[in-house]
Amino acid sequence: MPGEETLHSIDQERFLKAPLPLVWALLADTNRWDRAVGSKPSRYTYERTVAEDPSTRQRVGRARQMGQEVAWIEQGEWLECQFIWGERQFIDGPFSRVGYRFHVSERDGGTLLSGNMYFTTRDSAQAGLAPAMRAGLTAAVSRYLAAIEELFKRATMPTPSSGPPTSQARLMLLTTSPDQLTMGESTKVNESELAVRARRFESAPVDPQVRERLVELLRTRPDDDVRQMRPFELARAWDTGRREVLRAFLYAARAGLVDLEWQLNCPTCKVGSEAQSSLSSVKRSAHCEDCNIDYELDFAENIEAVFHVNRALRDIEPRVYCAGSPSFRPHVFGLLSALPNASRETTATLPAGLLLVRALKAQRRGAIAIGEGIPKELEVRITAGEVLLSTVPRAPGDKGTSTLLRVTNETADPVILSLERSGWNADIVLGSVILTLPEFLDLFSTEAPAAGVELTVGSLTVLFSDLTGTTAMYERVGDARAFAIIEEHFRAVTEAVARNEGAVVKTMGDAVMATFHTPARALAAAFELVTRVRTTAQAHGVEGLAIKIGLHEGPCLAVRANDRLDFFGTTVNVAARMQGQARGNDVVISAGLLEHPEVERLLSSSGFSVEQFRTELKGLRGAQHLLRIAALPS
Repeated sequence: MPGEETLHSIDQERFLKAPLPLVWALLADTNRWDRAVGSKPSRYTYERTVAEDPSTRQRVGRARQMGQEVAWIEQGEWLECQFIWGERQFIDGPFSRVGYRFHVSERDGGTLLSGNMYFTTRDSAQAGLAPAMRAGLTAAVSRYLAAIEELFKRATMPTPSSGPPTSQARLMLLTTSPDQLTMGESTKVNESELAVRARRFESAPVDPQVRERLVELLRTRPDDDVRQMRPFELARAWDTGRREVLRAFLYAARAGLVDLEWQLNCPTCKVGSEAQSSLSSVKRSAHCEDCNIDYELDFAENIEAVFHVNRALRDIEPRVYCAGSPSFRPHVFGLLSALPNASRETTATLPAGLLLVRALKAQRRGAIAIGEGIPKELEVRITAGEVLLSTVPRAPGDKGTSTLLRVTNETADPVILSLERSGWNADIVLGSVILTLPEFLDLFSTEAPAAGVELTVGSLTVLFSDLTGTTAMYERVGDARAFAIIEEHFRAVTEAVARNEGAVVKTMGDAVMATFHTPARALAAAFELVTRVRTTAQAHGVEGLAIKIGLHEGPCLAVRANDRLDFFGTTVNVAARMQGQARGNDVVISAGLLEHPEVERLLSSSGFSVEQFRTELKGLRGAQHLLRIAALPS
């Protein structure tokens, strides 16, 4: 029979002249940490430890370590900017448990970290390996901490922000010269193939500086930085416009430098559950293994456009060292375990905003708003049916910043509690954003859902425009000249839509359909189009030429139509019918759009006359409250 566990422990303490949030973020990046100390790439599956009991379903990791195949179950806890604990409990392998725990605290303008690495053995065979394990682990940890110290010396510190430390650390790493120990290896670049594709990319109509930085990124950055690239994150790192960087990535995809991929993000845990190379492979629903749930796909909320370097340039194999790393979940402020029928207390510096508290596996949750008045205490009660939250406010004059967090588990089962920023959004390109880029619709016109699959696109603003007086114009100026005027109009529409961060979806005779991310952008484009049409009519001496515009906001369906991406649904139909209510050189919108402050401000500052009216629109019940905006100075 194996004996009792013997604990082998290694203590570390180090002072780093660096901000505490960034130090914590690098220590909490357990994927990076495990790689640096010599762990091998891992494979993860979900398995029942007791076959007939679904409640025993756990994530099991496997890897080839120390010459043999090992398997383990990972456990861990963390509180942001305070501590991180991670442990592997081995099902088989040369040791019983291996883990580490770090605490961080501010000290003398820097950060003091106190760490403990440990492993346990059960028998003489395991104990015989302990000296070598201890020496190797001590050396690996010392090397990694020294490398982090050197990294901070050469890094440009990001501007302090309210975002998660793990996101701030990623920005720092993206702008710091790489080293293999802290940032991982760099797969060899096929320079000749890169040169060919970079020459294709040179003709792309994007900012030359952005173009050069993107090619340099693909050539010089470690595998981690080019395996999954988020254009908006890079835009922040490069201090460049988000849409310009996204446009550059779309043209780079056309040039063969990068590949566009669609990541399906679980609405519960906010982590990618799977990825597809084409929208035609995306189905109506997806499954998240971590949450063990099926969910309906919303193109605006669940589908993210990500990019990775083309394999012809760098043949990078996806590698995961720790699937539970906090770096993969920047929105998660803390992860705590609660024993059955027990309470625990700790202190935490809670982030401002809406805090979501979830009991994992049990699918129970509660939410509470954390404002400027940070509570003195936050109590979390976990019952059989819900998560109950309550606070104790501070006394007047108490300017403390930490909160006593009391967790009480009133159930007979252990619970893992996730504390999450509900209102924080990562730098990700959601489907509703990329659909408003004309470059996407032009360069990837066949990128559409599979036949018969309709993807919900949450809240786009759809604009319909149509020219009036064109028949008379053809008769008055002749076909050739009239055709040139129409072509000039379509160029003006494309320019105005793009300038206001929208995309032209299609043209139908003299009509245009376009989509925008916000109603204010759509309305600004509409005003510009009315002015442009009047200028065109005056320049060519064409009386009676005018434009009618309608716009509406709401959910759409992205579908495949004639092998192209198109949009259908009530929002599209209503926008078209609003355009039908326009009379010429005016814009018709629903009165409800005035609820958007930017729309109200734009309309107030325009000086245009507004007529309110009610009418019935086909497909909608009752008379609709609409506004007709005479979008020309009176």
